[in-house]
Amino acid sequence: MLKEAAGAVGTALVFSPIGMPIVVHGFAGLLVGAAGLHVVNLFLNDIKTAVEDRDQDIRRSGIEQEPNR
Repeated sequence: MLKEAAGAVGTALVFSPIGMPIVVHGFAGLLVGAAGLHVVNLFLNDIKTAVEDRDQDIRRSGIEQEPNR
């Protein structure tokens, strides 16, 4: 099962917008892909921090929050 999962992930990486520059351009593509992933990571961390701050503000204010569905 692990072998099939690794094969699927490898195939998805090679044919993804991140993987193709690595395959076609080698090290330069790897740098571009890494820079893109770094930007995405920064963006997601900002979103995570904003959501955590909002949740803390809601808890402090005592407002009941409707459960997620």
